[in-house]
Amino acid sequence: MAANTGNGATLTQSGLTVAITSISVGGRTLPTVDVTLLADTVTKLIAGDVLVQKPIEIMFLFDSTDSDNVPTLGGASVSTTITFPSQGGTAATLIGTVINTDLDLPTLANNERQEGKIIMTPDGQTAMAFTVEV
Repeated sequence: MAANTGNGATLTQSGLTVAITSISVGGRTLPTVDVTLLADTVTKLIAGDVLVQKPIEIMFLFDSTDSDNVPTLGGASVSTTITFPSQGGTAATLIGTVINTDLDLPTLANNERQEGKIIMTPDGQTAMAFTVEV
């Protein structure tokens, strides 16, 4: 097993062309259900039934001259592919459908790059599927 940096990672989404500076891939969490009784002296939990997919956070360089550089928050689910940096084979991917739910435009300041942020929330219609590098 070899660790790698994020250099070379890409994101593909129809109509979106942004200069990405970082991708926080999100992940999944399994909720717990509190089944503690009034007579108990410690909290008792059981595993929940449904995984919750965490949002994906994309940081990008903002370009006010490029309309494809401003992600839309249209509400429709969009097929999205994150390709991990290759370590020599066919790169690993994370593929699924998301809804672009949040957009932060850049802070405007001297001597700082204009960087925006978009939050992509997996819609659960197509579970985010991870394929390992081969």
